[in-house]
Amino acid sequence: MKLGFLVFFCFVFILKASSVWIPEELPLGKESSSCFFPLQTTSKLEPLSKDRMPIALSILQEFANDSANIRFKSVNCLRSLAKTEADTASLLYGYETGLAREDHLFLLEIKILLSSNREYPLTPLEEKSVKDWIESRRELTEGIRSLTKEALQFSDRDWEKNKEEWKENISSHYGSLLREREKFLLSLSLESRSSYIQYLKKFTENK
Repeated sequence: MKLGFLVFFCFVFILKASSVWIPEELPLGKESSSCFFPLQTTSKLEPLSKDRMPIALSILQEFANDSANIRFKSVNCLRSLAKTEADTASLLYGYETGLAREDHLFLLEIKILLSSNREYPLTPLEEKSVKDWIESRRELTEGIRSLTKEALQFSDRDWEKNKEEWKENISSHYGSLLREREKFLLSLSLESRSSYIQYLKKFTENK
């Protein structure tokens, strides 16, 4: 997998990484690649809303529902690969490994965002917005990850019993994550946001 794609994968986590990703070199990694599904909605680096207020809640909900449906489909597919407890353990290990790589790439994004080498570096107020975004993203992605690991470990009976509520919870988390991202992006000045997004695109143009 090309570095450009991996970086892009990280930058648009909440729009692009709805499927559960397991590195192909790990046990069940190649098999799990068939469980990685694309979103129906089109992801992008720019804000989904045109103005600061009101944030386009209907559009955010569309993305959140799409992300939840894809993660649900991906989890169902992965569960079908787990024939034994050892298989489940391999999937969980692969998932955790993928998350560690994702976290590393998110740190790269933050370094780009905070870089003083961009044409329009962040102001102190914008830096606070970045810190708030990092914290809210951490909490919400941890919720998504925890729910995903729980789903991979459910017995077939418990999964059938809980899967609809699980999908609603996942959709709620994605919706909150998208809203927080919109708030963060729209808190930046037009110049700073444009500079940041253009800087990101340098890393995604060869994805």
